[in-house]
Amino acid sequence: MRLTELYLMGDKFRKNGNDCVLKILEACSSTLRKLQLDVETLASNQHQHLLPLLRIICDSMTQLQHLSLFRKLVVQIQPLAMRCFLETCPSSLITLTLGWFHFPIQSKDKDEETKDPAAVRGAKPHPNLKVFSLGAGYSSAFTPVDPEVSSAIFVRFLQSCSPGIKTYGINSNHSWEFIQPEVTDAVATLTGARPRYFQVDAVEFSSEEDQAMADEVSSLWRTHQETPNNNDKPREVWTSIKMGGCPLSSPITFNTILESCQHGLQNLQIHLGEGITNNDLQTILHTGTALRRLTFKNNWPSLDFRVMLQSTWNCTLLTELNIQITNIPRPDVLFDWKGDRIFPLPDRAETATSSSSMEMDESRRIQREIYTRLATLVNLESLQLGATRQLPSVKVTIPHNGKTGSFHRSQQLDCLEMSLDSGMDILSGMKSLRKLYVHRMEHRIGIREMKWFEREFPEFQSLFGIETQTKRTCLLYDLDDPDLNKCGVGYEWS
Repeated sequence: MRLTELYLMGDKFRKNGNDCVLKILEACSSTLRKLQLDVETLASNQHQHLLPLLRIICDSMTQLQHLSLFRKLVVQIQPLAMRCFLETCPSSLITLTLGWFHFPIQSKDKDEETKDPAAVRGAKPHPNLKVFSLGAGYSSAFTPVDPEVSSAIFVRFLQSCSPGIKTYGINSNHSWEFIQPEVTDAVATLTGARPRYFQVDAVEFSSEEDQAMADEVSSLWRTHQETPNNNDKPREVWTSIKMGGCPLSSPITFNTILESCQHGLQNLQIHLGEGITNNDLQTILHTGTALRRLTFKNNWPSLDFRVMLQSTWNCTLLTELNIQITNIPRPDVLFDWKGDRIFPLPDRAETATSSSSMEMDESRRIQREIYTRLATLVNLESLQLGATRQLPSVKVTIPHNGKTGSFHRSQQLDCLEMSLDSGMDILSGMKSLRKLYVHRMEHRIGIREMKWFEREFPEFQSLFGIETQTKRTCLLYDLDDPDLNKCGVGYEWS
């Protein structure tokens, strides 16, 4: 079996399914280049399935380049077993992504073996590894009491990697690279940058407090700018910053955070997106060359497509992004959420047809430019577009055909169509995309698009924003149906 890529996802397999997976992996182990496993039952039984799986990877997959294991799952594994896996995983690996690996208490003998400074049996160098991402968060319930055990899991492995590696954790001060000084030191020694975490609380700050926080944020990269040739010790960088409230409550600090995006910031989480301007958002996407995650919990900021296209996006490492792209001309959308006509039709039908055709061509040209910009984010795993606010819907009657529709006040009418006709196939390079959110968007996603997602995105799992009525509409009507073109499949029709 000459299988080069394998993706397995789901909560569980049928009886004996896990054993079959292990047999398949053994059969194709010598040819696999990319492997992604997100199966809960494979991870839940350490001795029956997890350890045999790790042994197959380490012993037989000599050509493996990209490995992702249980990145959305919580996995319990003995610290010694985890250390052995990291140190003996294939030297051919380029990217290694692991989920929430928690380490329960083990015997004292195994603790001593885990802390042994010598390399484990069969340890390998990892000169090709460019990205190491670990979702492990730590708590007293799962973290070994002895801090030397925690650090021993990672230190020797990190020493086997090249200085060019990029290490990623989660956006939290409990992330793996912060748990023990020894681990932080190992990351700093390897990469030349000591990771730091900064959090802004969700409160109103005085101007003095705001300035003090801004000075603290800027102190790290300003010190490096003043002494750029100091190679005696690694430079400190903010790798993760979390704003618990709104940027308007600490504007000076927020502006400093914007500047920090060009100095190694990997994770930026902002609770409230309100107050973030088009230029602010474009600055983040243009300068954040190390950004891995950019998330807004509520009130996603909007980005005018004209500002979006003014400068390049250099955040090609992004895996998560949620924004609302706005002001895209959509001449195909003729009615607003109240049922009022947006573009009144001229008296002469032939003139209207000609004008509409020209406007639609321009709309599709703009949309293709936007898709081209989005397509640069080749590592994107989760893309959230549209609106977040859940406002009540309103029942209205559309004058042109008497149909009654359920409209949402937050429905976005100036958004991407997300249809193949509008150029969405430009996004085909996003092979890591797993989730797409199009809530409250006047999209044109139909059966063709759904089949395209399944065909082009091997890791694709979820599409959010396709309501039950919308699915039925897509099944009942062709996308060229005049009624669909006028009202949009984003609406629910009764």
